[in-house]
Amino acid sequence: MKKKQTKAQKSNYQKYFPLVIFISILCMSVGYAIINSISLDISGEALAKNVEGVYITEVNYVSNNNADTSNSKIINAHGTLLNSDITLSSTDQKSSITYEIKLYNSNDYNCLFKETITDEDFYSNSNITYILSDSLVTDTVIKSKNYLTFTITFKYKEDIIPSSNINNLVSYIDFNFIREPYILASYSTPGTYSYTITEAGVYRFQLWGASGHGSTTTIGNGGYVQGDIELEENTTIYIYVGGKGQMLSSPTAGTDDGGGFNGGGNASNADYSYQSRYGGGGATDIRLSGGEWNDFESLKSRIMVAGGGGSYSQTAGGNSGGLNGYGDTGEYAGSGGTQTSGGLNKISTTYKNQATPGGFGYGGNGGSYSSGGGSGYYGGGGGMRAKTDGGGGGGSSFISGHEGCDAITETSTSDAITHTGQSIHYSGYYFVNTKMIDGAGYLWTTEKTTNIIGLPNYTGTGTMTSSVKDGYAIIKRVPTE
Repeated sequence: MKKKQTKAQKSNYQKYFPLVIFISILCMSVGYAIINSISLDISGEALAKNVEGVYITEVNYVSNNNADTSNSKIINAHGTLLNSDITLSSTDQKSSITYEIKLYNSNDYNCLFKETITDEDFYSNSNITYILSDSLVTDTVIKSKNYLTFTITFKYKEDIIPSSNINNLVSYIDFNFIREPYILASYSTPGTYSYTITEAGVYRFQLWGASGHGSTTTIGNGGYVQGDIELEENTTIYIYVGGKGQMLSSPTAGTDDGGGFNGGGNASNADYSYQSRYGGGGATDIRLSGGEWNDFESLKSRIMVAGGGGSYSQTAGGNSGGLNGYGDTGEYAGSGGTQTSGGLNKISTTYKNQATPGGFGYGGNGGSYSSGGGSGYYGGGGGMRAKTDGGGGGGSSFISGHEGCDAITETSTSDAITHTGQSIHYSGYYFVNTKMIDGAGYLWTTEKTTNIIGLPNYTGTGTMTSSVKDGYAIIKRVPTE
């Protein structure tokens, strides 16, 4: 992993580069690995490790378009620094030359590519640019003890008219890698947890809201949120992991329960002796203040929320939202929570036990003989029975710093909640590099955009299928160099 070099360091590097290469050759010769300092061809196994742990092991010419191959070469490489001397055509604007580069990660952990680093003193010609192949883009992972191969193509910038005065480039290009964010803590069981930061730095939080209940086609899925935040040493944050919606505990008429931990709305069988109705899923959130899940001052301190899904009755439960939750299309289904209000309930003139709307941090309860809404920043409304039984609505999600979110004011009370109209929480804590995906698999910016078909897996690879599941939370350290 490379730090950007100062000009003085680079001057010394140029001055003593032959010595560096010689030492590098000796180091690479440990065991039975040998590297040629000009072609970088390797024979044997590269067992040596440099300080950064990621280094160039091989560079090969691939192709060109009317470039001067006799005067173009990769002079040498050290670590992740590439020194090139390129000569393009003096008459052909589309002239280019391509090399293949192989990197090796000798570390015991994965690394991420962040950027290439150059400056004008060590990049002699601004008329010639370079592009990297798609196999090396920002946040590309090179796994521990693995190789990564990509190509670099040198070419003229689009608006340049070639000439013999501008067709040569001498450059030093540094490929900057950092350690991949690594897990410090994960929470898979519904409940309340605390975590104290032991070292100031950047931390990534990933949250999954809990689902409602139903079949794979009728379930309301929880949402997913992610973001990076800078925290000081000894900062304590509180993690509330949502619980999945549960079936009513008894078929006895008048039972009212089943809501998942952290605000899932209850199911009801007030008018029927029957059991198969379900509570809504609980939200998973990050707070600056602890306490009971429904303590208003604690709820008010939330800086990140992954909404929970609503539950099935005779119509499907609503998926958790990004900015807004979903309600089912059924006539008596509860609607989804938004950034400023809970999802609505439907009213029936036939039954006395009515569903309730969602609110700040909780889903609405099902009415008569129906299922509950999912929790969230604002929860979804409860379902109601009339001609059919309506499912519960899904809760909304929230990330302080994510454009489109609407933060609560510090002076809000449980009886008088007001909003700021902007995304950053009153505490001043906010996230960057945010990601928000609703329970239906849609990515959200300020509105619903791309359907990525599923939420990220807890393992970090692939996506999850729809299922009845509790919430989940992961805390990662994000190295910056």
